[in-house]
Amino acid sequence: MTRLIFVTTFALLVALASSCQSTSVQRSNAQGPPTQLRAGQVLEDARAPQGEAGHYQAPTLAERLALEEVIPQLLTALHDDSPNLATLDDRLLEAGLRLQLYPHGDHTFYALFEAGPTWRGSGVYLFRAGDDVQEVVIQSPHSYHDRGTDLIGLALFEALNVRAFYMNSLHRYHATADFRETDGSPSDICHNSASVFHHMSTAALTHAPELRIVQLHGFRARDQGQRAFDIIVSDGSDEPHAWTHAVVDTLASQLNPAAGVALFPRDTTALGATGNVLGRFANLHAPGRFVHLEFSDELRDALQDDITPLTTTLGALLKSPSAAGSPEQAE
Repeated sequence: MTRLIFVTTFALLVALASSCQSTSVQRSNAQGPPTQLRAGQVLEDARAPQGEAGHYQAPTLAERLALEEVIPQLLTALHDDSPNLATLDDRLLEAGLRLQLYPHGDHTFYALFEAGPTWRGSGVYLFRAGDDVQEVVIQSPHSYHDRGTDLIGLALFEALNVRAFYMNSLHRYHATADFRETDGSPSDICHNSASVFHHMSTAALTHAPELRIVQLHGFRARDQGQRAFDIIVSDGSDEPHAWTHAVVDTLASQLNPAAGVALFPRDTTALGATGNVLGRFANLHAPGRFVHLEFSDELRDALQDDITPLTTTLGALLKSPSAAGSPEQAE
């Protein structure tokens, strides 16, 4: 993804946030109206350029203790329409994070990101305040690597009345010469249970028993043969939860992508997220509340042109109570 221009002042961010009414996704090199909240500018201000700067560091013991104390307080406070979060600033800084407020429409939004001065891979987190917000977290944890997933995730956060959007702040393979051939990188936060991102995710699942997480990824269709599928759905298990089956059925019938929708491992043995640390946590402690969506490169391009079909489909799915229901598996 080409580099977006940084917005260097909060005042400019607020002005931009209220200036645009388009809800279409924007490619980083495209001309035309930006996303509605202009929060994409916050993301660029909050993460390393192209995911290459900085050096991944796991949180220290003191930072983990600060996170364990302050994140539940933050999540609780966000249920108010206008929460007073100033009392959390010092503890957040002890965790290596800073909070920035920006208003838009009827809601107040917050960006939580690394305090700096260098990037450590702690992630970027956008929150929507209010007591009428759906307890859903959209995630794009491989934004530099899985092209377009950050913009798609941001557009979903903007269009749907959901609680949060989480994204990585360093490339998953940022310290290597060849990003595509490296395994076991500590900055790959989907496979690092010591990361701030994983802690933020498990804290959200633990805090709200009805909360669901939708994690977005991307794959090159040609790597899976003759574009066998446009979407591969999984929950990180070999026996998908009933709600995971429902996600597949709804995406197939309502979004109806050209190459179809696959369920792991029923339809494909590829990209099943079985090594995803959040998937493992959810399957043990929050079954039916985590879904992993792999989008083909062709579908990601289409969604960046028009996000509406996906927002309509996911909006209906996320309102369904089945995800928070019984963990009994579908037949």
